[in-house]
Amino acid sequence: MSSANSIAERYASAIFELAEEQNQLEEIGQELKDVAHAIREYPDLAKLLHHPLVTAADKAETLLKVAAGATQTTQNFLKVVVDKGRESVLPEIAAAYSARLDARLKRVQAVATTAVAIDDEARSLLQSQLSSYLAQDVSLETRVDPAILGGVVVRVGDRLIDGSIKGRLQELANSLN
Repeated sequence: MSSANSIAERYASAIFELAEEQNQLEEIGQELKDVAHAIREYPDLAKLLHHPLVTAADKAETLLKVAAGATQTTQNFLKVVVDKGRESVLPEIAAAYSARLDARLKRVQAVATTAVAIDDEARSLLQSQLSSYLAQDVSLETRVDPAILGGVVVRVGDRLIDGSIKGRLQELANSLN
């Protein structure tokens, strides 16, 4: 485990315990995800958080604006992270927290990729079938990639379930060689 992962795990563990005491596990998890998403999506925010000449107070103020609607627990946590100079590992902290929450709730994350967007009914059916197949609660994210031509490709952790037309065509081509 790298140093950054070790640090992220320690911070995630601390905020997880606090969230659990306050019965806010999912709410705080979502808030951390939102902050991590903002850092990934806005390069200027990431630059500001990593810049050595920006004061901790300015970094904390900026993060608190990003997390304006967050719980007091999350806001206090963000201040501590900045005070300790660990703002660069916030996305890793959010990921470690999310993994811990999924384990607690016996939930797995899955990503389903289809050639065209699927409606809520199809998404719900796919999620239900995956939950049954995996014997776990499945949190499903959907993506669109026209390159798969049709069908669905599902990734659950390091497992890949390829039910795409492109995948079947590749299998056919391989069997003919």
